[in-house]
Amino acid sequence: MKKLLIIIFLIIISYAGYYTYNNIYLPSLIPTIEPETSNKVTISKLYIYGTNLNLEGSITKINAKYTDLKLILFNPENGKQKEYEINYSKNVNTVKFNLSDEINNGIYLDNIKIGNYELYLKFTYKKDKEENYKYYPLNNETEYDKTTYYTLSKYNNKITISKDDNTITLKVKENKDDNIYDIVIDPQKGGRDTGYISNGQKEKDINMSIANKIKEKLEKENIKVKLTRTEKSLGDNEYFEEYNDGGRAVIAREVNAKYLFSIEVNKSSNKNTRGLEIYTATGINYDFVTQLVKNIKEKTNIETSPSTYNRIDYGIYSHNFNNQEINQNMYYYKQKGYKAYNVTTNSNYMYMIRESGGIITGAYVDDSNPDKVGVNKYYKSNVGTEAYVIDIGYISNSEDLNIITNKQEEYADAIANTIIEKLK
Repeated sequence: MKKLLIIIFLIIISYAGYYTYNNIYLPSLIPTIEPETSNKVTISKLYIYGTNLNLEGSITKINAKYTDLKLILFNPENGKQKEYEINYSKNVNTVKFNLSDEINNGIYLDNIKIGNYELYLKFTYKKDKEENYKYYPLNNETEYDKTTYYTLSKYNNKITISKDDNTITLKVKENKDDNIYDIVIDPQKGGRDTGYISNGQKEKDINMSIANKIKEKLEKENIKVKLTRTEKSLGDNEYFEEYNDGGRAVIAREVNAKYLFSIEVNKSSNKNTRGLEIYTATGINYDFVTQLVKNIKEKTNIETSPSTYNRIDYGIYSHNFNNQEINQNMYYYKQKGYKAYNVTTNSNYMYMIRESGGIITGAYVDDSNPDKVGVNKYYKSNVGTEAYVIDIGYISNSEDLNIITNKQEEYADAIANTIIEKLK
């Protein structure tokens, strides 16, 4: 009996030691953050465009003697911090900041590992040659209390960004939803809408052919791709709706795609007008689209368009509505008996870019004219698909038409390879 009691005692002591080591001693070694409780950062903008999170905000009553300022992604489970550079300006005791002036830059979300995280603004101060830090929580004052983002399929995670009593949090877990895509390819026109026609070549068929080839090449690299339409999805007498469920401009958000590429052909009454034009959202980082233009030119020998209207660089265009165009829209709605939409100079002129980008690109097709236009239920989303409209050339120009007709494989190679390089 005595031996049994000794054994039981030793088991209890061993368990207590094991418990103390794992649940008290080891956690005590994990670095912690003691956030400031008397002040918080006010977050006025929170959005995701493409694969990047951007934040904008300010904080007042700050000691102006700090030497450095960064945004911190903190994992309380292991004590690790990841620092992000930010843009900031200070005026007396007020600091204003954002993660990036470019809407498709900020915190790259896809490679954040599974776990729970907290965001803080970290101020560095020096005293007696030693650095000390103050961490300020983020108070989300936007209308978006909860933002959900699905990563690229190679990571296959779901990220929930939430408004918390203490600070903004990120919860990253494995994605269980199958209806999530990396890329949407949009072959413009389709069905009854043949698009432009020249020498028996129909725009809808050209767009479809190139889109299918891009899809095939991307899927070989395990990139998940959805087409807005297929050869059989529209009858010869059917039109493709732009809005409502399954609409052309809505599909990318329905499947939480990170990127959208819309393929179309141009036409002009001047047969000498020719060239490649790629349209983008305004305020982006243009490195990717610059490479896309370069690769298409090299593969196909297409020239870039000489047009300078809204041109950012050769072959690259960003066009938001100007005041004159807004007034023209208002007049059009009035003539048609439509309720006017809230079109602003933040609204992208190209509907595929605008309506798939939510608030970031000035989407405005709400439920004002549901029976006449349709509804984009994502128009107020703060998660937007990074979109590009690729006008591959002018079907009305004989040189362009020859390239468009005979170099569809080269177009697909150039577009697919640029995307693959971007996502690798």
